[in-house]
Amino acid sequence: MKEKIILLHTAKLAKYKGFKEKTRFSYKQPIVTPRGTSEKIYREYRIEKTHTQYCSITEVSFSNVEYRAPTQSLLQCWLREKHNINVLVDYDIFAKIGYTYKICGGEYMKEIEIISNDTIPPFLKYEEALEAGLQKAIELI
Repeated sequence: MKEKIILLHTAKLAKYKGFKEKTRFSYKQPIVTPRGTSEKIYREYRIEKTHTQYCSITEVSFSNVEYRAPTQSLLQCWLREKHNINVLVDYDIFAKIGYTYKICGGEYMKEIEIISNDTIPPFLKYEEALEAGLQKAIELI
């Protein structure tokens, strides 16, 4: 078994909302730019000709911005301890339709519960439901 690392989108949300815990992994946002043109000089019959060659290949570089990538359970723990927000994942046993998440608690959300069934269909995997719940909880901070 392996712990699941959060997605880049979730890591960006967490950084924006103040997640600064040390993690083993991190993301860096790739920057994709076209390489542009290159000029070659040809010597034909003692006459120099400049030939411009357009290149469709792109160049990938990385920005200096780093997004810490904790495991889902570490981020879930951070939400619970720092912001009093609980993200719970349930499986609908009776309907057997999949996993749903619930968000409970929070400083400004006393006894308010958000259930994923109201807005989105259930998830086939536990980790997918937890990731969506974590994203929604971070947005509520």
